[in-house]
Amino acid sequence: MFACIHSRSVSKAIAEDDAVSSSLVDLGFTFSPLVERTSAETVTFDVAGQDLLFGRMAEADHQQSMNIAAAIQHRARRLKLKVSVSLAANPDTAIHAARAFEGVTIINAGDELLHLGPLLIKQLDCSLVAVDPKQAAEIHETLALWGVRTFRALAELPSLKYPSPSAVRARRISAGGESAVVIASACSRSAIPCGTRRKMKLL
Repeated sequence: MFACIHSRSVSKAIAEDDAVSSSLVDLGFTFSPLVERTSAETVTFDVAGQDLLFGRMAEADHQQSMNIAAAIQHRARRLKLKVSVSLAANPDTAIHAARAFEGVTIINAGDELLHLGPLLIKQLDCSLVAVDPKQAAEIHETLALWGVRTFRALAELPSLKYPSPSAVRARRISAGGESAVVIASACSRSAIPCGTRRKMKLL
């Protein structure tokens, strides 16, 4: 299970060493040694292994997921951070949910399209699957010509129609089936910097 914290008080234009962005990373490390600074305003981390704090987690234990999310929000309030929190079976689903929805969002495995399906294609972060902005713009333009405007429409598009391998990877994100590597050094408490996953091999 992965959690994502998205701050609604941090502008994307703010430098990566901004105090609020650093506070998000510290908040992530409060709950996990595996933290990724996905962007200046978004932090993603693995919440597996929280049994001592919240009890043994079943795969679809909604109440325990809510307890973890509530604990993250409580800690964020103490740090005076206004955040959205999401938990999902893979990090990219958690990222899109935290950015798109305010408050707390819990997405069980298999329910990704139920939550993300209505989101607009322009909300799809193609950088998570190593697609650069120029490629992403071309993919969005092609999909718009085909009338594909939501995550659900992209996920349901026949595979033979995808304009490129990059579009196939983007489709997997929209359906909740793409997951990138999330790893960090617990000893140095150094989060993965923005953009690192673009150079990392996807699972």
